[in-house]
Amino acid sequence: MMIKRIGVREGHWGVSIKFNNHAVNLPAPNGKLVPACVVEVMELSLQRSEAPNELTVNAGEVWEKEEAGFLAAISAEAVQ
Repeated sequence: MMIKRIGVREGHWGVSIKFNNHAVNLPAPNGKLVPACVVEVMELSLQRSEAPNELTVNAGEVWEKEEAGFLAAISAEAVQ
């Protein structure tokens, strides 16, 4: 969805997420404070990759599937 939103049509892309961790004390169900970690998502972005791997998608294939689905939907409407 991010690939389509920004209009990227070529290359291999993966999601990059930057986190920020916070150590805090939170109340447990019994009312006592317990140590905890709160993880905050600071940034979500796409990162280009030189070679395909299990964490990337080919932007060209994303658009091919989108266009194929669109054409199939148009063809189905024409038949009805």
